[in-house]
Amino acid sequence: MSGGDGRDYVCLQDDTPDPVEALDRGVEGMSMAWTEDFGFAATYATADSARIIDVARVAAHSLAALGAVVDPTDEVWEDRAERGTVRWTMEPSVYEVMVGTNPAPLPALDPVLYREQAQSRARNWERFQRLFRRHDVILSVTAQRIAAGVEEWERAWTVDGPTFPGGSFAPVYCSHTMIFNWLGFPAVTVPCGFVDGLPVGLQIAAWHGREDLVLRVAEAFQQAFPRDERPAVS
Repeated sequence: MSGGDGRDYVCLQDDTPDPVEALDRGVEGMSMAWTEDFGFAATYATADSARIIDVARVAAHSLAALGAVVDPTDEVWEDRAERGTVRWTMEPSVYEVMVGTNPAPLPALDPVLYREQAQSRARNWERFQRLFRRHDVILSVTAQRIAAGVEEWERAWTVDGPTFPGGSFAPVYCSHTMIFNWLGFPAVTVPCGFVDGLPVGLQIAAWHGREDLVLRVAEAFQQAFPRDERPAVS
């Protein structure tokens, strides 16, 4: 969001639009894509996922009332965790989104796994590049699971982890969001409703450096469709 920085090897090198200048412009005339699951996230669905996605879909299409064009996309992206999290640590630590979990000293990279990871990332990058030539942003549900209780949450990240697809809860919980961490695209979530009294989020993402578009859509949505309710807590 702050633009290029000559000290940083991996930051954007070009100037980016002011992320707040267009906050009040609304979304009239903007083109938006809606995806149910990026073509792979159904692998991680629960019994509640369909209802949760329904809430987010209605919210996404409500932006049409503000003058946006919202079109569904059936594009299929590749699942970073298709083979579990084994390839996640194959990226150089300076790029790795899970850098906080890297051991010291860093382990040697497996060249085969690294190549697979890099090629998969490139294919997903190219798919988004094509999509963002036609659309300003892409919309999806933020998480296709409702919030868990403390004990269930703790078990999911520990003893129950190996029982989930891919052998870890991480790709399950992050089924709709990890792809943007992986690719370094800006994304934000806004509250859009409730399922069983628990909040549902609408995710808004855009191309590299287009935080202005993400925040513009988020602001328009929250101004037009505020969700000020609070879930009951115990």
